[in-house]
Amino acid sequence: MDQEDPCEIIDRSPMSAFHWRVVSIMVGLSALDGFDVLSISFASPAIAEAWNLAPAALGIVLSMELAGMAIGSLTETAGVIPRITLLTATERH
Repeated sequence: MDQEDPCEIIDRSPMSAFHWRVVSIMVGLSALDGFDVLSISFASPAIAEAWNLAPAALGIVLSMELAGMAIGSLTETAGVIPRITLLTATERH
């Protein structure tokens, strides 16, 4: 059996309602991920005051949040995202 390249299948296939739903879900999840960073930046002065944290200590905590997000995105790139791409490429309508 001759196997086709998934990239060629994606290039030839039109976007269906299923694909647009997948794209919409991914955009929504990315927006929620960005909202996390935005909300903690607004809450950080109150957190620093309540926990008696120095600005330098709070800066380290907020930096580690971004580092964790970067590491998480690398693991997603290696696992989850290619699987979703492959599943949507091989979806037959």
